[in-house]
Amino acid sequence: AAGRTGGDSVSKLPSKGTGSRAQRMREGVSLPPIPAETEWEITDEAEFAAAMELIEKASALPRFDSYETAMAEKRVSLFNQDRFVERIQALAHSASQTSQVISLMKMANVLQASAYLHSVAGDPTGFRRDHALAEAMLKQIGSSPPSNLIGELVFSAIAETTTRSLYHGSVRLGLEDLTESLGKRNAAFQENRDLRAIRRGEDNGLLVETEGSMMHRLTIPMISRQVNDPPALRSEDLAPGRLADHDLASAAAVSSLMVSALLAGLCVLLFQFRAPQAIRVLAGRFTQLLNARDWLWILVAGVVLPCVVIFCISILTPMGGRSMSLSRMAFLFPSIHFAILLLFLLTLPPLLIHWRMGKRSGAFNLGWTVGRLPIAFTALGILLALGAYPLVATTMMRGNHTLNLLGGLLVLWQLFILIGVLRALLGKQALRLRRAIAARVMLPVFALAMIISVVALPLFLASAQSRMTQDELTRVASRGFSRYEAEVADLKRKEVKAVLDQ
Repeated sequence: AAGRTGGDSVSKLPSKGTGSRAQRMREGVSLPPIPAETEWEITDEAEFAAAMELIEKASALPRFDSYETAMAEKRVSLFNQDRFVERIQALAHSASQTSQVISLMKMANVLQASAYLHSVAGDPTGFRRDHALAEAMLKQIGSSPPSNLIGELVFSAIAETTTRSLYHGSVRLGLEDLTESLGKRNAAFQENRDLRAIRRGEDNGLLVETEGSMMHRLTIPMISRQVNDPPALRSEDLAPGRLADHDLASAAAVSSLMVSALLAGLCVLLFQFRAPQAIRVLAGRFTQLLNARDWLWILVAGVVLPCVVIFCISILTPMGGRSMSLSRMAFLFPSIHFAILLLFLLTLPPLLIHWRMGKRSGAFNLGWTVGRLPIAFTALGILLALGAYPLVATTMMRGNHTLNLLGGLLVLWQLFILIGVLRALLGKQALRLRRAIAARVMLPVFALAMIISVVALPLFLASAQSRMTQDELTRVASRGFSRYEAEVADLKRKEVKAVLDQ
C-alpha cells in the first residue's frame, strides 16, 4: 500500500557522479563501477506523508506475507505438464506473469528518499527513525514465505539500495555506530556483485552451451548468474531437453524430405509427357520386364537402406551429434543427415534402375550400361555421406576448414545431379525411350520415400513430446519458471539474509 500510495511522490535527481567511475579489474575481469549515491526530491508532499505513515504502521505488524506463490501454485496445477501442448502453455503462462512485489521497490524508494533528505538536513533523529523502519522492513520481507526468483531479486535490490542510501547518510551525519555496521553490509553486497561479475555463471554456462536445449540456453545462464554459487547441473539433467530439440529438428527435416520427394515425383511424372504417346506406352511395357527381385533391389537398396543407415547414424551413434546442443552445432545436424539422404535418393535409384533394366532388356540394346563417371560420383557421395558425420562432429568446435571442404563436395554432388537432369531434358532424342522408362520407375521410388517420411514424422514428434515432458528443468514450478529457478531463489534469499544478519 505504501508503494502504491507514495511510489510517484519521490523522484531521483540526476547523478552528480559521486561514485567511483575508475575502471576496476579483478582476476582478469573488468568490473562495473561502484554505484554512486542516489539523490532524491519529494514531488508530492501529501502522498509522501501518507506513504511514510503506512510504512510506520507496517513496521509494527508481526509479519509480511505475499500470497503470490500460493496463487501461482494454484494456477500451475491447472496445467497437465505431462502433455506436450500443456507444458508449452504452462511455460508461456509463467513467462507472461509479473510480480506484485515490485511495488515494494517503490516503498523502498520512499524510505530511501526520507533518509537522504534527513541526512542532508542534518537531522540525526529523523535519520535514525528511518533506519529503524528500514531494518523492520528488511526483517519482515526476509522472514516472509519463500518467493519466486523475481521476488527474491526485488528483496535483494531493496536490501542493497537501502543499505547504500543509509550508509552514505550515516557518513554525512557522522553517526559512527551506524556507519560501521552499514559499511560492512554495503561492502558485503558490493563483494557479492563483484563475484557474480567474475563468475557470470561459468560453472554451468559451458555445459549448458554445449549440451543444453534452446530453452535451457535462454533461461539457465540468466538464472544461475543471479547467485554466487548456483546449483550444479549434470549432463543427465540437460539430456531430455536437448534430445527433444533434436527430435523436433528431425521432424522438420523429415517434413522437408517429404516435400522434396513430392516435388521430385511430380517432376518425373511431368517429364514423361515430353515424350510422344507411343514412347510412353512402350515405357510402360518395358517396366513390366522388372520382376519382384528387381523391384526389391531398386526400392530396398535405393530407398529403404539409405533411410535406415541415415536414421541409425542420426539416432543411435555419437556421429548423429545428439550429445551436443543444436545451436552449438550451428544446426548442421540433423539437417545435414536428411540433405545427404535426399542426395542418396536422387543418385542411387537411377543407377540401380540402369543396372536392373540392363539385365532385363539387354536384347533390345537400349544402352543401359552405367558409365564410370556416374559410378565414381555415386561412390564419392557414399564416402562423403559416411565421412560427413565424424568430419563435422570433430571440427565444429575448432574451425570451419573441413566444413568448407565438406560443403564444396556436397555442391559437387548436387552439380552432378543437376547435370543428369539437364541431360535428361536437353539430351539426345534417341534416348527418350530409356529416360521415359527410368522416369516411370522413379515414381514408386519417390512414393516410397514419401511414405517413409510420413511414417517417421509422427514418430519423431511423439519422441519429442515424450522427452519434453521428461525435462524437469522446463517443468513450471509454483515458485518460478522451473525447479532450478526455485532452487536459485532459495539461494538468493539465503545470500541476502547472510549479509543482513552479519
